[in-house]
Amino acid sequence: MIPDLHLTVPTLADLDSLAMMKSLAFAEKRSCCISESENTKTNLKCYQTYAESYPMKLEHCRIVTDGNDKTVIGACQLFLKGDPGDLAMPEFMRHHVLPGEAHIDWIACHPDHTGKGIGSKLLKWAETYSIENGAAYLSLEVMKANDGAFRLYERKGYELKKDDTHADECDFLCVGPLVFCCLGCKYWTVYYMEKKLISGGDVMPAEEMNR
Repeated sequence: MIPDLHLTVPTLADLDSLAMMKSLAFAEKRSCCISESENTKTNLKCYQTYAESYPMKLEHCRIVTDGNDKTVIGACQLFLKGDPGDLAMPEFMRHHVLPGEAHIDWIACHPDHTGKGIGSKLLKWAETYSIENGAAYLSLEVMKANDGAFRLYERKGYELKKDDTHADECDFLCVGPLVFCCLGCKYWTVYYMEKKLISGGDVMPAEEMNR
């Protein structure tokens, strides 16, 4: 566990490091046709677009930086009503939030900084922030083949939704091959999970979690 694990909104100065961290964290899901440097450039362009055209999307992101050189070592991107979907993803793979839903576009930490509590704190922030913004439930997507992540989310209270209103059998048959090609030729099925959010007086405001 990192002693002082502070979450902050990314600034323009953080975008290069954020783009690099995301590329490294999801290296195995990178398309076979795209290099790491190209993927990093795509991530950077995505966040530059958020900063220029969708500033609230950037406000719905939190990062953790290394205390020594301020390198981004973890991040979580929320998708709330009014935000665009994840611009780094092909349009057919972008999520669409439903009434009462908040969605985690992605959550990750640098490969050299796993096991330090970064992911758990980011996930807790996402839940608290979603409650503060009126969401009734928080959703995320995880690859079926990533059993470790799936079990982790189950322990955190997320439930697999088999009757996913965002998808149907046609998605499995038609989108599956495209997902396979876009995610490093390793993944086919995407699980959709939800966690009901309960607001209450004992919920700590998201911005006080660092204190």
